[in-house]
Amino acid sequence: PTRYGDMIALAPGVLDGGPVEGIRYPARAPISGWWLFTPEYDGEADEFASMKPTHVFHLLRSRPDVAAVLGLPTGFAFRWNGDRPVDSNLPAFDVWFEDAVANQPIP
Repeated sequence: PTRYGDMIALAPGVLDGGPVEGIRYPARAPISGWWLFTPEYDGEADEFASMKPTHVFHLLRSRPDVAAVLGLPTGFAFRWNGDRPVDSNLPAFDVWFEDAVANQPIP
């Protein structure tokens, strides 16, 4: 499980609200393995350098909406597109498994 004191990597804009995506890589505590970013994040070197290590409790203070997915195990990824209409049939989160990520060695 992801604990409040664990660290996650956040791209700029995640704490501002709106759509968020994430993926959990293998890691050792106190690193959770979670990397969270906005859809605008393109993974380029400059963008990668802008990722900030942040405690989970700081994330959840601003983004309690993502708490439900932080318990997913290594290899899982998610996409949340923000608030959806109450009558929408869309799921709150799109969640999938990335086998290549799950099988990476723990650094």
